[in-house]
Amino acid sequence: MKLINILKEMSLDTSNLPDGGDCFDSAFDYMVEHGTTNKTLKLVHSIVSGQGKLSGKRYTHAWCEDDDNVIDTSNGNNFEVIKMLYYAIGNVNPNQGKYYDYNETLRMSTKYGTKGPWEIENKVYNEKFNSKTGFYD
Repeated sequence: MKLINILKEMSLDTSNLPDGGDCFDSAFDYMVEHGTTNKTLKLVHSIVSGQGKLSGKRYTHAWCEDDDNVIDTSNGNNFEVIKMLYYAIGNVNPNQGKYYDYNETLRMSTKYGTKGPWEIENKVYNEKFNSKTGFYD
């Protein structure tokens, strides 16, 4: 798949952030459905830079990872891409993310009574780009 097509697929049509999407519900559901048989699957809560209509916004987002691949099922999508590319396009800092295996996912959902987010505030961020690290602070 060409990079331009990947970028187009990542352009979510979501106007009300952070409440405009279903990423926490859909990523949680994907984990619950596939996590029992796929032991390498992780649920991720992190902060991303928006693409397309969301360009210029940083916000809390959820997806799943299977080793070096990202599976993003938010807003009716079933988008799968190499993790390195997803992180680069979304300007994801892996140190800001929270990663949960299947059992941790169930434990956190029970503890908080939701499908997420649990340890990251659900909001739009106003961060400054740090040219030394290549991430937003």
